[in-house]
Amino acid sequence: MISFFSFGASASLWSSALRSGARKSARPFGGLAASVCGCAAPLHIARPKPKTALGAAKEGLSALPLNAPNSPQQAGKSLFLLGLLLLLVLGLLPACQPAQSAEAEPAPLLADSSQTDSLPPSQLPPAIRQGPQPRLAQFSDSLTTLRIGGHKVDIQLPRAAFKGSIIILPGYNFPKEDACQKAPLFCQTFLDAGYLLIMPEMGRSLYSSQYFPETQARYKRYPDQNWVLDSLLPNLQLEYGLLVDGQDNFLVGISTGGRGAALLALAAPERWTAVACLSGDFDQSQMPNDGLMRNFYGPYKQFSQRWKTVDNVIARIDDWQTPIFIGHGGADKVVPPAQSKQLFDSLQSRLDQELLYYSAPPKAEHNYAYWEAEAKNILAFFQSLP
Repeated sequence: MISFFSFGASASLWSSALRSGARKSARPFGGLAASVCGCAAPLHIARPKPKTALGAAKEGLSALPLNAPNSPQQAGKSLFLLGLLLLLVLGLLPACQPAQSAEAEPAPLLADSSQTDSLPPSQLPPAIRQGPQPRLAQFSDSLTTLRIGGHKVDIQLPRAAFKGSIIILPGYNFPKEDACQKAPLFCQTFLDAGYLLIMPEMGRSLYSSQYFPETQARYKRYPDQNWVLDSLLPNLQLEYGLLVDGQDNFLVGISTGGRGAALLALAAPERWTAVACLSGDFDQSQMPNDGLMRNFYGPYKQFSQRWKTVDNVIARIDDWQTPIFIGHGGADKVVPPAQSKQLFDSLQSRLDQELLYYSAPPKAEHNYAYWEAEAKNILAFFQSLP
């Protein structure tokens, strides 16, 4: 059996061997760390396979003679050296951690489960999926008239919990109040379902994107599609939190307003959840004798290319992205029903079936009786969208 004093003597000899090894090292502290711990200093150099501190200690002890001390003084000295050696080993253990290479890749960070912006909508919690709510308390009455960019706009609050907004674009020289006054069920259908109505005064607007030298001056007094995009939308977004991303934002156009809804869908498809076009015209080049178009774009014979390209929905049909409800009475004597049929035919190969709806009641005319009857169909289409 090995005595305590024998172990102390061996430790003394081991300590001497370690000090001798340290003197031979090119890096005194690093060499000592390697001798005691069996690990290398953090340099990218060729070196032997590292040993653990326990392995080095075992190797050192097995190589040392285990003789009894010659005297009590030698035994005391051995105990002292053993204690010093233990302190030295404990102090150098942090230096024995494997050095990380400069080329080593950092450990991957844990995903932050509180960040859900990148999740697809179907995986978001319901509270996050809910669109931002508008500041409806800023409207003192259920019907408020604003003045935006020099033009009047009626805002009618929904009669149920807010679900979205619908801009109703009137026909040529139709007052903004017409839809609700002459077709009360038209507005009531949307209001009862929770949709806020935005009704701008458009006057004699053709919902154009630009003016021309041939454009009669009277047309320049009225808002156009640029006013809708550059004044109406930013104002309602900033002041009232309406028509912002994440909400359901719809366009419903009547007569010339149907043309306007289609042109705005092409101009800013990212803004609209869907549009509805009732009794609109979409290719003015098919109506070369139309007086309104002539007064705005100039005579067709002189500017046929302008008629065929500028503000022509059919000419830009390849750019179409927005779900659309198209309605046109078969007995319309004001705008040819073929205009809406052409739009529907052009979109059949470009939109999925559930994103396109066409209604053509054969006896319906160009009037509010027909448009009022379509309100429930438009609402059903809007609410059916994925």
